[in-house]
This record gives sequence, structure tokens and C-alpha cells, in this order.
Amino acid sequence: MIEYYDDPYCFYIVDEAYTGGTLYEKWINGHKFSETKIGGIIRDVLRVINYMHKKSILHRLSNNY
Repeated sequence: MIEYYDDPYCFYIVDEAYTGGTLYEKWINGHKFSETKIGGIIRDVLRVINYMHKKSILHRLSNNY
């Protein structure tokens, strides 16, 4: 975490940029993923999003990557 901001309604966390590319970029560049590996990644992402939604946490990516 780099810094955070809050106001009466929200709490904002600024985190570092994570590099290494996206799964899509790796795939179009020839990296092979097994069905098991992709299934695990999708499951983990959906679990995180579900948890955040249950806690009323808004998430978004910066367009500066």
C-alpha cells in the first residue's frame, strides 16, 4: 500500500502497479495454460470479487497501466 484516503463515505487505497502482463497477453504470445490452471485462476478471481461485493467494497483498475 502506498497511501490511503478517506472521507465520510469511502476509504481509498492506493497500491503499487503490478507488472508482468495479463493472462490474455501471455496467451496471445504463445504461453500455454492447462485447463486446470485456468480453472483455478478463474475460481480465485471470482471468490475475491464475491467477497468484496459481500463487504460492499468497490473495486476498479487504474487506466494507467
